[in-house]
Amino acid sequence: MAQCIVSILINLMVSASFMARDDISESFRMGLVLVLLGFLFLSLIGTLGYAATRRTPFAVMAFIGFIVFVPIGLIGVFGMRKMMAADNERGLAVQGQET
Repeated sequence: MAQCIVSILINLMVSASFMARDDISESFRMGLVLVLLGFLFLSLIGTLGYAATRRTPFAVMAFIGFIVFVPIGLIGVFGMRKMMAADNERGLAVQGQET
């Protein structure tokens, strides 16, 4: 989960950096920032939702949110994939003990 949070924080800094730019128009800058913050919010909700519930739709939300922020978003994608793999291994271990 740490990789996902680090990716979200870096993506937040990238989104905030667009606010300081003077070489693009105000309306384009604000539109871009709103879109980026929307995807950032999607990745945050997906990551926290998956960490709390272990439900796949939250992981999909996180993947969609992270993929917009290539290449830094890939850190989040790999982190989410790592969390899912660990959960799958735990689930298989529990199933193996039950039989």
